[in-house]
Amino acid sequence: MDLSVIGSGPRREPLWPAGVVGSITHSDAYVAAAVAGGRAYAGLGIDVECRRPPLESMLETVCVPSEQAWCLAGDSPSQRLRLVFSAKESVFKAVYPATGDWLGFHDLELIFAGHTFTVHSGRWSGVTGAHQAVDDLQATAAWLPALCR
Repeated sequence: MDLSVIGSGPRREPLWPAGVVGSITHSDAYVAAAVAGGRAYAGLGIDVECRRPPLESMLETVCVPSEQAWCLAGDSPSQRLRLVFSAKESVFKAVYPATGDWLGFHDLELIFAGHTFTVHSGRWSGVTGAHQAVDDLQATAAWLPALCR
């Protein structure tokens, strides 16, 4: 399997070889890619966001009401909002290539527990992910098991 040339689809999504799922992300200073076998996963998404500047003005755009409450309940609402934004980006990157479903921010609800999250939203309930803050970056990953196709 030759991964040396990854094409780009009409919405700038990476076009992986048959039998491979993956995701690409970048920030001003970092680039990352992740790939997995298509037998185990229908989709894989990753995202990295710089942890500054604050995003408070995007709270209602990015979050459903339960996520807004979760963001505002923490010590650092802007960092929680950035986590929600990044996690939803990862979920979108996992779901879109597998299904063609173009998800908006309000099309799914995320529930966070420790360093993991799950999607609670109709068809996509059960999609899971993980997150980690490292230095000035917020990193997230989401995966769609092959059985969810």
